[in-house]
Amino acid sequence: MAEPGGANGGLQRRPRELAKEQYPEGCYDEWYKGERGFAVTAITTVAYGLAALLRDDGLDARDHDLLTRTLRRAAQWLSRRDDTVKINHQIAAAAALAAVWRLTGEERWHRAAERKLEVSLAHQSEEG
Repeated sequence: MAEPGGANGGLQRRPRELAKEQYPEGCYDEWYKGERGFAVTAITTVAYGLAALLRDDGLDARDHDLLTRTLRRAAQWLSRRDDTVKINHQIAAAAALAAVWRLTGEERWHRAAERKLEVSLAHQSEEG
């Protein structure tokens, strides 16, 4: 996966790299080609979403639109799946969906993030 920032912390060129790595349905490979991983999609989406929210440092309109479309596709993919075996992945997906909500203002991502949290809490063990 490409990093959301570079030495200068910028997002320039990154949206195009991110979009190229994404499958049409919105997910990413973590290590092996074709694995379409939940965790990598969640973590990549939260990283780019937060970077866009916190450091929108000069993205031109085209790159901002591309990044937003790319993150929406990932959010759509994540919202349709759960990883209840590894709840930390589920929490990362909730954070990713919340970041996309804040970036787009689309309430559907807020609802999806809340649902991920509810599923996570329902699967919490006694030890935490």
